Amino acid sequence: TAPAPDTPTPAFALAELRRRLIRALPRLPYRRALQLVLRGLCDPDLGVFAASLEALGQGRYIGGVSLLSRLLQDPSSLGRGRPHIPMERRLDVQRVALLALSRTRDLRAYGVLLDTYRSRPEPLRSEAFHLLRSALSTDANTVRPLLLQATASHTPDTHALRALIGS
Repeated sequence: TAPAPDTPTPAFALAELRRRLIRALPRLPYRRALQLVLRGLCDPDLGVFAASLEALGQGRYIGGVSLLSRLLQDPSSLGRGRPHIPMERRLDVQRVALLALSRTRDLRAYGVLLDTYRSRPEPLRSEAFHLLRSALSTDANTVRPLLLQATASHTPDTHALRALIGS
């Protein structure tokens, strides 16, 4: 006999379970939680992908700077035997990786934001600048010295960075 119409199929039930698990992960500030969220970005179910993207932006993954930096540089680096992130979704993943980096409140993460602002094309460049501005208001003791050091060099972006820190 066929299952009742309101009974979820096993594949649907497993995808729903993966979505629920991933939605809970941002509450855990551990590297392993971040690894599980990143695995969800390669999930074939679009709902799991969306939940993973949301979880990536909501978490504060302390100790995840290297993973997030790798994700920002090359979203396809998650592959390793899993399906790759499709091209049309990579920019979304990179933007959320920037947000996740800013939420770690780590000097190395702020350095990645600064490098992104200096070397990446739009819209990542603007996104990084906006996140640096936010970080300056919430974590000035860490961000301000980094930006002051960056303004010591004479590069095309020096003027914007000086305006950001107000010097």
